[in-house]
Amino acid sequence: MARPPTSISIVIEPYFATKWFSPSENIFKCNIDASWDVASGITGVSMLVQNSHGSFVKDRSSKLCRQDDPLMAKTLGVREALIWLQQQLVATLIIIEMDNLLGIQALERYCGNNSYFDVLI
Repeated sequence: MARPPTSISIVIEPYFATKWFSPSENIFKCNIDASWDVASGITGVSMLVQNSHGSFVKDRSSKLCRQDDPLMAKTLGVREALIWLQQQLVATLIIIEMDNLLGIQALERYCGNNSYFDVLI
């Protein structure tokens, strides 16, 4: 029986064991991830903040504007997360964890090269 063109294929990726490392006392850790739907261009972003004991502090998920590029979608997701963190945890040290290499590089630059991604972040 042939699959309809809208069916979803599942790809199993290798398993990587990871361990959560707690930040120092009075420092929070925020995990950020964004998703992008190819068909609709809709972008979603989720953020989870934990304290130094790994306990839940705050979270947020939101849908962002339509994007045609997955890289731009992830970058806008990081930007949205940073704005939310600035509003929620004022004057707090926060470690950001994410899987967006361009977002990480833009945040780590002392003097950005004014690329489109640097300007967005």
